[in-house]
Amino acid sequence: MIDAGAGTGRYAVAAARRWPDAEVIAIEKDPVLAAAARIHASVANVKVRVICSDYLDVQLPRIPGVTAFVGNPPYVRHHDISEGAKRWYGDRMARLGLPSSLLAGLHVYFFLQSFLLSRPGDVGCFVTAAEWLETNYGESMRSLFCRMGGDSLLRADPEQPIFDDALTTSVVTGWTTGSNGPVRIGDFQLGVTHPGFAATHEQLLALPKWPAYGNPLPPVAPAGPKLGDYFRVSRGQVTGCNPVWVANADSAKLIPERYLVPCVCDAQDIIEANGVLRRSDQLKRVIDLPADLGELTRGERVRVDEFLATAEAFGARDSYISQHRTPWWRVGLKSPPAIIMSYMGRRPPVFARNAAGVPILNIAHGLVPTAPISVSSQNRLVAWLNQNVSVAAGRTYGGGLVKFEPREAMRIPLPPQAVLEE
Repeated sequence: MIDAGAGTGRYAVAAARRWPDAEVIAIEKDPVLAAAARIHASVANVKVRVICSDYLDVQLPRIPGVTAFVGNPPYVRHHDISEGAKRWYGDRMARLGLPSSLLAGLHVYFFLQSFLLSRPGDVGCFVTAAEWLETNYGESMRSLFCRMGGDSLLRADPEQPIFDDALTTSVVTGWTTGSNGPVRIGDFQLGVTHPGFAATHEQLLALPKWPAYGNPLPPVAPAGPKLGDYFRVSRGQVTGCNPVWVANADSAKLIPERYLVPCVCDAQDIIEANGVLRRSDQLKRVIDLPADLGELTRGERVRVDEFLATAEAFGARDSYISQHRTPWWRVGLKSPPAIIMSYMGRRPPVFARNAAGVPILNIAHGLVPTAPISVSSQNRLVAWLNQNVSVAAGRTYGGGLVKFEPREAMRIPLPPQAVLEE
């Protein structure tokens, strides 16, 4: 029994108690945690061999029996994975003829290493983050899971966090190396397991994403039109510091009226539009100063300089966005999209035609037609989308929020009769 990323050895000690005749090996990279695992096993009076090593570097001896891989791989996102480990991952996935994504978290590497160390008939069970079920970059893990003989997925209720130190959805995965049988998919809530359904590897691999907690196996999307056939979907504008760049009563007094731009700054603006956003006078305004402040009058420049000094003291110049634009105060609002949509919540997204012609912040997505589309067609489309888009088409996050990334929005199927005319 291999406890991969053992930490203090809780799984290893539990396994040694349950199977006293098995060879139990705990593998932990951190020397302090490895020492704690040794102490844990000693106090529990069980035999556990602790190896202080990176799991990706481990080689296991061949044994005549079955090896079980068990663990809770560390939740490490791609930003914190070394370049050497990423090369290792990409090279091994390529040798298997599988896609690889550099956005994958470290838990995917642990699955891969377990598969490389295993032989037909070996088994495994990892508790991991579940975003790979639904994300585009999760294709790598989904392909690997099927290749390694994945046979069970137990999806945890996203409102009941499994990991204390990470706000993420979770899934308990099981596999039998060499198996090509169906995958049993169920849910876990309040300590109770709810059986769901079974799906073949072929069915799952035909889907652009796998169903998250509570969702059934969706049918393969028909070959009909998709939202992305008619629109480019993109996020709204990132200001870098909304408390500064969304004008309040005080800052509005310092900024010339022509640089105060009515803008969709809250998803509630879309929800309350009832399908068509007609008015801009009730919206908040964004401060969108020019790159060249020399076009201001002397009096305007004095007041704007006062505002910028306050903004800088507030930290607006130090944000990541401000540090990567020139000049730092130039928000540079994008052109208003034809249709706007909310994209995060505990309900389906809401769509509205942007009759007011206002820009949007990144609390919304903008839909820009790739070819001219009549207003009447846009109205019909918005009405259909508001009635027919389900949360199951989005991506579930820790806490139960559902988010639609632009690519997910572009995959929303449209009815065949919804072909839009000019």
